[in-house]
Amino acid sequence: MARAQSTIATFSSGELDPRMRGRTDVKQYLQGALRMRNFRQLAQGGVQTRPGTDKILEIPEDGRLIPFIFSESQSYLLAFVRQEIRIFENSTGEWANVQTINTSYNIDQIKEMDFTQFSDTMILVHESKRPAVLKRVTFNTFTLQDFEFDVDDKDEYIFQPYHKFTSTDVHLRANNPAANPTYNAGDSITIGVYRDNGATGVTDFWNPGHIGLRISILDPSDNVLKEVEVTALHPSSILQDATVTIKKDFGTTGTTLYNASTNTLDWGEPLFSRYRGYPSTACFREGRLWFNGPRTRPSALLASKTEQFFNFDVGEALDDDAIDFNAATSEVRKIEYLIPGRDLTIFTDGAEMYTSVDDGEALTPTNMNVKPQTFYGCKRVKPHVFDGAILFVQRGRGKNVREYHFKDLSQAYESPSVSILAGHLIENPIDSAVLVSSNYPEQYAFFVMGNGSLAVMHSIREQESRGWALWFPGTNDAGKTSNTVNYANSDTRFSSTEHFMSQLNLYTSEQTNDKFKSVCVVNDDIFVIAERRIGGTYRHFIEKFNTTRYFDLATTVSSTTATRNFSGLLTYAGQKVAVRSRNAFLGQYMVDELGNINLQDTIEPQVQVEIGLPFLSYLQPMPFDAPTRSGTLSGRKRRLSRLIVETYDTLSLTVQDDVILTRNVTDNLPGQPIAKNGPYEFNFLGYSREPTITLALNEPMKATILSMQAEIAY
Repeated sequence: MARAQSTIATFSSGELDPRMRGRTDVKQYLQGALRMRNFRQLAQGGVQTRPGTDKILEIPEDGRLIPFIFSESQSYLLAFVRQEIRIFENSTGEWANVQTINTSYNIDQIKEMDFTQFSDTMILVHESKRPAVLKRVTFNTFTLQDFEFDVDDKDEYIFQPYHKFTSTDVHLRANNPAANPTYNAGDSITIGVYRDNGATGVTDFWNPGHIGLRISILDPSDNVLKEVEVTALHPSSILQDATVTIKKDFGTTGTTLYNASTNTLDWGEPLFSRYRGYPSTACFREGRLWFNGPRTRPSALLASKTEQFFNFDVGEALDDDAIDFNAATSEVRKIEYLIPGRDLTIFTDGAEMYTSVDDGEALTPTNMNVKPQTFYGCKRVKPHVFDGAILFVQRGRGKNVREYHFKDLSQAYESPSVSILAGHLIENPIDSAVLVSSNYPEQYAFFVMGNGSLAVMHSIREQESRGWALWFPGTNDAGKTSNTVNYANSDTRFSSTEHFMSQLNLYTSEQTNDKFKSVCVVNDDIFVIAERRIGGTYRHFIEKFNTTRYFDLATTVSSTTATRNFSGLLTYAGQKVAVRSRNAFLGQYMVDELGNINLQDTIEPQVQVEIGLPFLSYLQPMPFDAPTRSGTLSGRKRRLSRLIVETYDTLSLTVQDDVILTRNVTDNLPGQPIAKNGPYEFNFLGYSREPTITLALNEPMKATILSMQAEIAY
C-alpha cells in the first residue's frame, strides 16, 4: 500500500466554494477549507475561533450602527433606531449611552442612509429626507439640525444649487399688468411658465411641492440674479401661473426684479427639495462637501465652495467656486456613493468612475472630468477603502464583492471580484465595515448578509493573501436551519447545525435562529446589532466583539464569597446559558424567571464566572489530495490514515470523535485546565474518494489551528 503526504501549511485562502472541490490544480486548494465557520484567519496563516461578544445595550428593535470618530481618543458609536439616535462613548473604559436624540427617520431610511464626517460635523443624507447635520458640541453633547445652505449677509439669497427642470426653450415671465413694468422687493406678483417666447403656457410644471421654494432668475435687464418665493398656485384654468413674493435682488442695492414684457430663459428652482428629492450620498474631499443629485437628476455631482461646506454658489466658475457637473455617460447612471479614495470615486448603479485631473491639480469648476472605468454597478451597501482598494458590492442580488483598484501597468482602475472563490458565502449583503488596526496584524472586511450571517474577509495584499470565513451567532449556521447535505457520488458531508454539532456527539444548544443585523467599527472595536431569541422572545442587542470572551452576549458576574448561586441575570431569563470560570467550562444552565442560576453540586463554588450564549465553531479542510508519480489522487479511493494537527493556545478541540484532552489524570480537578500547544496526532479508518474531517469544539471555549499534515494511503 502506497502512502503520500499532504500538508496544509496555511489557511490563508479561507473557506472555498464547494464547487472548488475539483480544483486541486490551484494553490488555494491546499490553503483553504470546505467550511470555516466562526473561525478567523490570522496573519501568520493559522485560524482561531472568533471572539465572543460583550453586551452593550438592549434596543427596542432593529437599527444600524455608524462610527463617529472625532479623534483617536474621542470616538463615539451611533446607534440609529426608529426615531432615535443613541450615542455611546467609552472614556471610562466601558461603552455607555451618554445621549439620546429624537429623529424622524424610519427603519427603511436608516438602512439606506449615507453619512460623511469632517472633524466635529457629520452629514446624514437620504433621498427622501432633507440632509441633516449631527454636530459634536461638547465632549458628550451632540445636536441634530436640518442642513441649511448659507445665505448672503442680508439673509435674502440662499447659496444653494439651482436647476431648470424643464426643456431649454421654457421661459419665465411676470404676468401682472402695470403701468410701471417693474416690481420691488416684497411685492406679490404672478409669474408664468411659457414656451414659444411666451405664446404657449406650460401647464404641467407647477406642483404643490413648489410652495415655499425660491426661484432664481437671471434678470435680462441688468444681468443680475434675483429671487422670488412661491406662495400659491393658480386654479386649473391657468395652470402655467403661480403667485410669488419678490426678494431683494442679489449683489446690488436696487429693488427692481425685471421688466414684465421680457421673457427669460435663465431661471431655475432649488435642486434639492421635498418635491424633487434630496442627495443620497455625500463625502468631504479637497476642502469641499460633495453631494450627488436627487432622484430627478440622478447623474448630478455637486460640490461646495472651497472651505465653505454650506455654500453651493457657482458664481463665476472661479477655482474656489462651487461645482455643478453632470456625470452622465452614454446611459443615465444613478450615483449611489461618493468615496474619497486615491481619486474621488463615483459608484453608480451601472458603472464605476472617477474624477480625472492632472497630478497635483485640485478639482475646479473648469477642469472637472469624469472617466468611467468598469461597468458592474454598486448595490446600496456602503463601499469602504480597504487594503489599497475600495471594496463594493455589485448591484442586483449582491453575489459579488469587488475591489476598485488602480493598476499602474494599465494606468486605469479595475474591479475584479474578491469573492469569486467563496461566492456561496455572499448572499444579499445589507451592511459593511472594515477593521484596519494598529493593534493587530490582521485586517478584516465585514459584510452582514440578509440571512443574518457575517462574511469576513482577511487580506494582505503584499503577500497575495486573501480569504473568507463565515461568522454567525448561536448554533444556527448562516442564520437559518440547514440540514446535513450529501452530494451525489461524494462522501463529503456538510454539518447539520440545528443542534450544536450533535452528529459529533457534542453538547446540544437551544441557541438557534439568531442573526446579525448591522456591523460597525470604531477604531479597534467591532460592534454588531444582533437579533436573538431569548426565552422564546426575539430581542435586539448592541454587542461588541471581545477577544477575551468565549461566549456571545457575555457578562461577568461576581460574588463576595465562593458560591454556586448567581443572580442579576434577567437579560437571560428563560434561556439556557453557558458558564465558565477562567479556563474551565462549567456547563449549560437554565436561567429562571428571576434571573438566577444554580451550578451543579459537583461544581466547585466560584467567586466569579462568565455567562453568555454559546456559538458553533467548526473547520473542515478540503478533501485531502497529494501528487504521486501517476498523478494526483483526486477521484481515486484513498484513506486518510493519519492527521497531525498543530495547535496553539487551545482549550477545546475534537477531530471527528477524538478529543484533545486539556486535563491529565494527575491534575487537581478543582484546578484550571491548561491551554494546549503543539502537534496532536489522530488516526482514521475507512476509504473515501473525498476524505476530509471535521474539527469542532467539544466545549464552547477557544482553539487555534496553525497547520495540518495528512498521511494518505492509496
